[in-house]
Amino acid sequence: MTNNAASLRALQRELGSRLTAAGFAERSKQVYFWPLREGVDGWLGINRATEDAGQIASLNPVIGIRHDEVERRVAQLSGRKPSLVAATFARPLGYFMPDHGYREWSIENEILIPDALDDMVSSIRTYGLAPMKQWADLSELLTAIERHGHVLEYEARDVPVILALVGKRSEAARRASGYLERMAGRLTYPEYRRFVVEFDRYLGQQRPPRSQVKTLR
Repeated sequence: MTNNAASLRALQRELGSRLTAAGFAERSKQVYFWPLREGVDGWLGINRATEDAGQIASLNPVIGIRHDEVERRVAQLSGRKPSLVAATFARPLGYFMPDHGYREWSIENEILIPDALDDMVSSIRTYGLAPMKQWADLSELLTAIERHGHVLEYEARDVPVILALVGKRSEAARRASGYLERMAGRLTYPEYRRFVVEFDRYLGQQRPPRSQVKTLR
């Protein structure tokens, strides 16, 4: 147990060192950001499994994007404080690699740590940075969410907010109503209904006053 704990610490040190050298900034344990522009960061999470007694750990990188404005607005409308490290959207790296499937890096002993981490970090840069940069655009992020899917409770908040931020208020309202119907019967329905009420109020505040609306004659 002691040896394995020491090996895990060595693995964590080596992983952090390599990701930092590659240009990532550590934001919390197992979470790293890739700066893209003000308020938008590529997101990297490292899932680690240690159940197998025959190895130190198995690592599964998850790539994503974080839009601060989306996170702040969703949190505000949900009546909670925004997380400073949560991804707006994320998917396992393996699905963007040539095999298009789940991929993890298993490390059996400390001797294998350098080669395994070098290969994993290289794969993150090669296959993970392009999607991050693409998702920096909110319209592209919407396309990704619709293509790859998302946890319903997250999608039902993120999609209407993103639509509102890109100026599609009517579609945002329609999608929020649609998600409300899909959430019916779930334990989280009352909470989401409150979100929709606050979201409708937010949309109303974004409309220009009547005095600023040109009348067609």
